[in-house]
Amino acid sequence: MTVERIVVATGKRPVVDGLGLEHLGLDPDDLADGHLTIDDACRVVGADHLWAIGDVAGIEPFTHTANYQGWVAAQNLLRRPTTTDHSGIPRTVYTAPELAAVGMTRAEAEEAGHDVVHVVFDLADTARGSVDPADAGRLVLVADRSSRLLLGASLVAPAAGESISEFALAIRAEIGVDLLAELVHPFPTWSEGFGYAFHRLRKAVGA
Repeated sequence: MTVERIVVATGKRPVVDGLGLEHLGLDPDDLADGHLTIDDACRVVGADHLWAIGDVAGIEPFTHTANYQGWVAAQNLLRRPTTTDHSGIPRTVYTAPELAAVGMTRAEAEEAGHDVVHVVFDLADTARGSVDPADAGRLVLVADRSSRLLLGASLVAPAAGESISEFALAIRAEIGVDLLAELVHPFPTWSEGFGYAFHRLRKAVGA
């Protein structure tokens, strides 16, 4: 794959100084990496009446994460007990073509002790790819052989940020590789290639 530019993301750090956290028994200088630690209800650990959402919580720092956490916090403030599940939150980069990923990378899965199976599928090998070859990208899937569950997906493709939700749902709902391989995708679309990749993944996982 040929590229014209390399994007370097250096990270960011939340600003918590001047919020008065010390009046709640929290020392900003003692916070891990400058983040407020929250429980699964988005309540700040060590402060029963303080909630935190978004980048300041240090969990998947994206706008869509903040929106999700905001909803969870609001439900709890309204006395409707709700907890978070950050297992299927996608990561996106709006370049051309777009980049999107969700779940674990192959290296992360191996480090976590999974019996890793991974496949790579070139979206040029689809009917849509034969029509728009310049826009074709690549899909990488990571699964656990024993559980037959999808662990992660990485996608380079047009509108990858739109397509990654399919993989996010599979991870969040723990949908097995066998069912994913039977999902019918429309023809001719880039997503047709997802089906081919799932078939390849099912074969790699084995019977």
